[in-house]
Amino acid sequence: MKKKHQQLLAGLLSLLMLFSLVACGHGSSGGSASSGTGAAHTSGKSEDDPIVFAASRYACPGKDDAFYCSSALCVWESLLVNGPDGTTVGQLAESFEGSDDAKTWTFHLRKGVTFHDGTPFNADAVLFNIERMKKNLSSDYTSLRYDRSFPGLETIDKPDDYTLIFHFAEPVPDLPISMRGYGSPMFSPSCIAEDGSFSGPAIGTGPFRLKDIQPDQSVTVERFDGYWGEPAATKYIELRTITDPSTRLSALKAEEVMGVVDLGAIEPSMAVELAKNDQFALSTYKSTMTHLIAVNRQKFPFNDQRMTEAISLLIDRQLIVDQIFYGFGTPTTNLINHTSPYYIDTPIEHNVDQAKALAKEVLGDERVPVKLVLRQKDLNRYPQEEVAVYLKDVLKDIGLDIEIQILETELYGETIPAGDWDMTVNKRQLPGTTIEIIRSFLGSKGDSNANYYHLGYSDPETDALIEKATYEMDPAKRQELFTQLQTTLYDSMLVIPYLHDESLVAYNKKIEGFGISYRGTTLPTTHWA
Repeated sequence: MKKKHQQLLAGLLSLLMLFSLVACGHGSSGGSASSGTGAAHTSGKSEDDPIVFAASRYACPGKDDAFYCSSALCVWESLLVNGPDGTTVGQLAESFEGSDDAKTWTFHLRKGVTFHDGTPFNADAVLFNIERMKKNLSSDYTSLRYDRSFPGLETIDKPDDYTLIFHFAEPVPDLPISMRGYGSPMFSPSCIAEDGSFSGPAIGTGPFRLKDIQPDQSVTVERFDGYWGEPAATKYIELRTITDPSTRLSALKAEEVMGVVDLGAIEPSMAVELAKNDQFALSTYKSTMTHLIAVNRQKFPFNDQRMTEAISLLIDRQLIVDQIFYGFGTPTTNLINHTSPYYIDTPIEHNVDQAKALAKEVLGDERVPVKLVLRQKDLNRYPQEEVAVYLKDVLKDIGLDIEIQILETELYGETIPAGDWDMTVNKRQLPGTTIEIIRSFLGSKGDSNANYYHLGYSDPETDALIEKATYEMDPAKRQELFTQLQTTLYDSMLVIPYLHDESLVAYNKKIEGFGISYRGTTLPTTHWA
């Protein structure tokens, strides 16, 4: 296995020089990055000709999903969305402001907006959707939770049809962040059943409306001519489900699809391959995803923090970024992603001798078998299996003999909480506010801590610090509290973060206006060249 791993790394090293050729479009600035400098590729197509994309997962799960379809389809919209540089801006809420104590928030709704079925968007529609959120509906994307989006909400006043005033029991200084995107989706009341599920196809206010749904295979959206904003540049967009990454690449090369969308839809190694061909272009933007290694802290030897520290010291994060993720990422030891407004740099140490010494303190001369489990669906989008192979190669030097097991999604979801594992390679996307992920891992009753990974962390002082950070209004004091909490995350080594991800898409130059930005992929501006 070591020889195979060395051959893999040698091959990847030879491509790093190639990667530098496309670095002009690689970074946090977003937008399109051409992989060559050749002549433009004209398509000979009109705006009525559908543009087909490949997605790594089905983009329209249907009526039992809290959102019915992915936000990438631009069918539904939210009150607030991501803005540039980590800011929050209004979408269906034209503007918003909070009181000095952050207990009262006023939202001014956009006028002249209608849902795809002609129903007007107004304060009553917002109130309907907020009531729906109380049902805590589930989704493959993220849960739709009332207490996540509107923590401690007491009452809502409606002065008129386009103004809502929210009153909270405690300060919620990060309310705009928790409401972004999946935190405040708006659907026409006509498509929602009494239990909160969908009674028919999702009806939103976006630039596209659902047209043709082929379950698990494809979904086609059509331009909504009554859209309140800039109309979509092309009439039809189809997202075709292709779960296998090699098949997605082949379809792109054969022009069966004109691009790939969704997180992890194009693997870094494949992006580098596409960069050789002037027919294609890449687009990147910083992601909210952090990749991590978790160990079962309830089992020997991982119940000794020295072993977790040894693993963190032993792994070469820069090597993983360069040779497995091909430079599309940033090494890290911070679970909080660098897109958070409170993010701090934490030390990154790579010290093999110290790692071996710590491991020997725990194991002596003993060797320990380790079951490393991976989730199958992640392997179609991220090079986690390659990371696992790397870990298998390097961790044997500190007495850990890894066996890699790939589990189906449902089985993986049962195995981790049940504790029948030793190590896993996983990821965590920053949901809602920064305090949510901190509470999940550091809070005594946090979900990741108490229910999922069973990290066993409990500290009353940390719990008190989390509560204080949640309600602190002074920006400087708030940053200080978040700095303390991130330092605690780093010092406690509950999990081992190793990389902040970078969103990446690829497309054929016969289309234009497509890329990725702080809003996600830019399907509405995509059109034939």
